[in-house]
Amino acid sequence: MGIPKEIGDIRLDRVDYKAIPQIIARTSLRELENIINETWARSLDGKYPQLVESVHDNNIVAYKGSFFGVPKSLGDVNLDQIDPDSVPSIIKRATLNELKDEIIDRWAKAFANGTPQLICDADGYNIVFFDRAYYGIPKSWGDYRLELGDAAKHPALIRDSTLAGARAEAKRRDEVAAKRGRGWLARLFRAG
Repeated sequence: MGIPKEIGDIRLDRVDYKAIPQIIARTSLRELENIINETWARSLDGKYPQLVESVHDNNIVAYKGSFFGVPKSLGDVNLDQIDPDSVPSIIKRATLNELKDEIIDRWAKAFANGTPQLICDADGYNIVFFDRAYYGIPKSWGDYRLELGDAAKHPALIRDSTLAGARAEAKRRDEVAAKRGRGWLARLFRAG
């Protein structure tokens, strides 16, 4: 939950936080962090580039309503003094999530060496890059070895060519599982 400092001390168990528009409630920390960063970046006047964070070998910069991935290998880059579209290694995206996914996607594909690479977690899944694809492995499976034979063909695994697609499927499956769980719990209480 994101609570602006200007609200001050608040007891969430004693107020209807949904009625306070400044409070941001989300189910995942990643989603909450990105909404807060995007809200902050869009509140800037846009005259000057602002560093948001770093992901792998890129600085993420907010500027004029967009987000830019600037490779650290370029050194000091003043986006307000160049045309970012003229530099092929600078990535421009409309949202912070799109940019982060693109940076991670490029990084994973550049360093793929036949060994599964843990990229991130998404809801109830670990997202792993292996054999030119992203796999969502249920966290409840523990140490699951994709590189062993036909393991990657298990129907409970998520397989997608993009990180964004794997994350979206993990979120969809997690929501379906949560609905099933709530339905089961409701039936239990009705039966009793």
